[in-house]
Amino acid sequence: METPKISGVALAAAIAVVLAMATTPAVAQNSPQDFVDLHNAARRVEGVGEVVWDDAVAAYAENYAAERAGDCALIHSGSWEKAGYGENLFGGSGSEWTAADAVNSWVGEKDLYDYDSNSCLGSWDSCLHYTQVMWSRTTAIGCARVDCDNGGVFITCNYNPAGNFQGERPFERGLTLSA
Repeated sequence: METPKISGVALAAAIAVVLAMATTPAVAQNSPQDFVDLHNAARRVEGVGEVVWDDAVAAYAENYAAERAGDCALIHSGSWEKAGYGENLFGGSGSEWTAADAVNSWVGEKDLYDYDSNSCLGSWDSCLHYTQVMWSRTTAIGCARVDCDNGGVFITCNYNPAGNFQGERPFERGLTLSA
C-alpha cells in the first residue's frame, strides 16, 4: 500500500492552522491596538477624548519592561522625572496576563474615585491608576508586556502628557465629545 503524499502547500497550510490555534490569549491580546482600544473604551464612558499609540512612549515602556523582566517587581521607572510621562504598572504570577487584565484592573479602581471630592476613597493612592487612564489631557500612550524570568508577567503603560496632578480633576463630567 502506498503512503499518501501531502503537497508542500497543504503541509504549510496545516502547520499555519495548528500554530494559529496554539496562539495563547496572552499573545493574541497584547497588541498596541488592544491597549489603545481598552483605554478608549473606558474613556468613552465619561466622555473623555481618545488616546493614540505613540512609538516613542512605547519605546520607553518597552525599555523599562525589559529591565523588569529579571524580577517582575512592580517598581515605578521614574518616568515623570525622566521623560514627563505618567505610568501604570500591572503584574502577576503565571504567563496568561493580558492587556485587558491590566487595563481592566486599573479601570476597576473607578469605584474608589469620588468625583465630587476629587479624591480616592480609602488611601490617597487607591484610585490613581484609574485617574491616569482617564486623564483628559493625556493624548498618547505606549505600553509593553514581558514574560519575566520568574514565570510572571510585567505590564506597563506610559502616558503623554502625564496626569494625576494634585488638585486637578482627571476629566470634567457633562462634556460631550464632538464627532
